[in-house]
Amino acid sequence: MDGQPHPDFSLLARYVPSLPMSDAWLKVYRFLIPSPQVPLESTSSAVSIELVKDPGLTGNPSILSCVARPKKRDNEPIPTRRPAIMWIHGGGMVLENHNMDLPKMKVWVEELGVVSILIGYRLAPEHKALAAVDDTFAGRQWIVHHAVEELGLDIDRLVVAGNSAGGSVAATTMQRIHDTPLLVQPILQLLVYPMLDNRTVLQSDDSVKARIWSPKANRYGWTSYLGCKPGSTNDDDDDIPPYSVAARRTDVTGLPPLWIGVGTLDMF
Repeated sequence: MDGQPHPDFSLLARYVPSLPMSDAWLKVYRFLIPSPQVPLESTSSAVSIELVKDPGLTGNPSILSCVARPKKRDNEPIPTRRPAIMWIHGGGMVLENHNMDLPKMKVWVEELGVVSILIGYRLAPEHKALAAVDDTFAGRQWIVHHAVEELGLDIDRLVVAGNSAGGSVAATTMQRIHDTPLLVQPILQLLVYPMLDNRTVLQSDDSVKARIWSPKANRYGWTSYLGCKPGSTNDDDDDIPPYSVAARRTDVTGLPPLWIGVGTLDMF
């Protein structure tokens, strides 16, 4: 596989390189990424942006997240409760924050009339599994507690969604919600090129000329998150914590409908 881009790609996209991934490069990327403390400016007069902190699970730190929702216009009647998207950002388990996906969420909010809650989570390698799932599960609890009065949500129309590593965390968080008694279940899982299975990087051949996220970067992300290299003696179903690798779950009975979108060449 030579990783040649689709003919519909622009000329510039044909020359996007693979990102080198290492502890040193990780520091560089994090330095360049905008801080989650400062939300990107909204260019839409129809969308409001608000930073929020949910308290996290007992013993864990509070988590900074972001709410994007339609602005109420003057003389507009109180709208019916809106459907909501709980969005979880990507970044290979080690990078990014809610600001990276905020422009896309603004478009969804404006065009679909939904409320989007962009949930933050602690990153690997400093915080290994299950820190990310703990944080997003706590974020879901925060959404439920603030849904009606503060956010104007219809909690019965909640979608759990994410891309790349966020797709992984969304899927495992959904599994945990499903297994927790008495919780209202989301109606849909929406996963965009999700990072669902660490066993996709057992092959050490790096001949695939992938753009941006390479097999080597994929191994780095999973190793950082799980604390063991894919294919090592402690990388089996008995040693991998539940809710850390979505594809290792064997029984998906009762989980909500699932939509997955992938490209032609997908590392996951």
